[in-house]
Amino acid sequence: MSNSIYKIAVVLLSLVFTFELSAQQQQHYTFFMHNKLLLNPGYAGAADHSYINLIYRNQWSGLPGAPEAQSLTWNMSSFNKVGLGFVADRQTIGIQEEVSIAGNYAYKLLLNDLTISAGLSGSYRRYTEDFTDPSIVAIHSLNTDPSIPQLVYNKNIINVGFGIYASNKDFYLGVSIPRLIKTSLDIDNNSFLTQEELHYYLMGGIDFRINKKLKFSPQVLLKFAQNSPFDIDLNFGVSWEDKYGLALAYRYGGNDGGIGESVDLMFTFKLNEALMFGVSQDYSLSDLSSYESGTLEAMVQYDFVKKKPQPVMVNPRYFY
Repeated sequence: MSNSIYKIAVVLLSLVFTFELSAQQQQHYTFFMHNKLLLNPGYAGAADHSYINLIYRNQWSGLPGAPEAQSLTWNMSSFNKVGLGFVADRQTIGIQEEVSIAGNYAYKLLLNDLTISAGLSGSYRRYTEDFTDPSIVAIHSLNTDPSIPQLVYNKNIINVGFGIYASNKDFYLGVSIPRLIKTSLDIDNNSFLTQEELHYYLMGGIDFRINKKLKFSPQVLLKFAQNSPFDIDLNFGVSWEDKYGLALAYRYGGNDGGIGESVDLMFTFKLNEALMFGVSQDYSLSDLSSYESGTLEAMVQYDFVKKKPQPVMVNPRYFY
């Protein structure tokens, strides 16, 4: 009995802690390198082709009310030095849901083999807190806690973001602030207890071609927000024939103590030139590891690759 109470306490404390962090920390994915547009509007049109990317994230599997997230990214190849992109994202944790959509615009400058893009984004988000959820009960009673209003609260938020992204065929570097406006996240418009802080992101990566088939690609994502712990994602990946990818990642952050947040294993596979699949598993390094079975991400991406022109057959009879 005492063990069950302890587990329940851990779950409740974890959800409360994560709920507070959600007001300060934006959603991030283990597959961040395939979802850069979510964090940096300067990445709009940075790829040499258009693509659609879908990611599903199930965090802390096995814990009731644990976070889940889904994202849809449509990144369009640039035309006339202009890149456009669209992102839709949904996050849930406990009784809270956040749905957001964002449009992105970037302008490119070409400096020899280096491309530098400056981007802007405009976003709309809708927060929902459902206090009619039957999982909210009083500790000493089976009845719903009378101190909790049986209502569904909604809040709409509009924001803008800015980012710079530089790249060539071997490396990339980006810095961004996805949300520039400090907005109240309180459901009650008359209070200002929870304020959205500015988040600063720095991302980078480089490709080392070992031979014609093997490539080594270290990447990093740094995240900083005022009054929040410093976060870092380190990713070390290898790819074979640009078709199979395997990566080991380490995430540090979430709190000021401990040895880190998680160790992650990632695998990607290109079925053909257009279709790519990916899956990752995060293994928690925190105290929650005893009560959850890790975090799973699944990804699918479709690239609108340009078809190579077919060779033209010339009939010598028409050479007059």
